[in-house]
Amino acid sequence: MSDPEIEDLIGAVAAKHGILLKPTDAAFALVTINQMLLERSGRELTAQIDVRLKEFEVSFERLQVRAGRLLAQELRDAAEELRAELGRRIDGGGASGRLEGTETRSAPFRWFTLGLAIGAVMAAVGLVWGLRV
Repeated sequence: MSDPEIEDLIGAVAAKHGILLKPTDAAFALVTINQMLLERSGRELTAQIDVRLKEFEVSFERLQVRAGRLLAQELRDAAEELRAELGRRIDGGGASGRLEGTETRSAPFRWFTLGLAIGAVMAAVGLVWGLRV
């Protein structure tokens, strides 16, 4: 402890308890012991927090991998459903070869809509992977 800290403690004890301590009193030895114990406890606590943070990071990375796998599977399933639906509409389109329900939509509009959907999926993937710590 520095001299100003000791002087502050002497003043606080005198004001609160009416006891005048000297810098050489045994009470300051106890203060030093307590200070050392608190510092050691702080270091141990910091080390435990570091270990827990590392464990959390590993768990979070595993979660990201699982989420990525689930998202990829969902995308595969959705693409398969889209292919199947497009196949049904093409087969049901008759001799003209047009997709059912698209008579009023232009080809550029369909491509724009498809591009927008793909862009949204890519943005979602980017967000999931961007959450990395």
